Amino acid sequence: MRAGAEHVRGAAKSAHPDIEHKAALIGDDDGDLLDRALRAYAAASSRRVQAIANTTRERIRTAISDGVEDGLGAEEIARMIRDQTGSMTLSRARTIARTETAGVLNAGQQVEAQAIAEETGSKYVKIWLSTNDPRTRETHTAANNQKVGMDDPFKVGNAELMYPGDQSGPPEEVINCRCAVAYELDRGR
Repeated sequence: MRAGAEHVRGAAKSAHPDIEHKAALIGDDDGDLLDRALRAYAAASSRRVQAIANTTRERIRTAISDGVEDGLGAEEIARMIRDQTGSMTLSRARTIARTETAGVLNAGQQVEAQAIAEETGSKYVKIWLSTNDPRTRETHTAANNQKVGMDDPFKVGNAELMYPGDQSGPPEEVINCRCAVAYELDRGR
């Protein structure tokens, strides 16, 4: 999540050279904005994993949370999930890890882009970027280059998603999503 936020803040420096290159400048007694968003994302992520016992769900949540906080990649997190659950196949663990790491990266970008917009007073739009290859869902290909306001959801199939991998979205639009999001100054769409 922090990597996504730092990417967005670095890109924003061209439009706002005086902006500090520091992720999540907004904070309070509960930690910075990204830390709170990461905790909320990790807590909600295991709810998407269907057909598992509560104990297994908690082990997956812990593996994802620990792996993301340690800056591990999807493959390393997948191995942690498999090791924590004991009976899950590496293939399923990879699906979960890929889905969660992509989602948390895009969530971090969304949080930071909103913080930058607030900090600078500028308006931004976000753009859905599909990975266009034979494995890409038709609904994600159709969403490619869709521009919406910063606080507006993308229309992806029948779903409304704030960013690719949005944990509030339906599994058929989120699981194994490889799409990304970009931000640009709103030039009066």
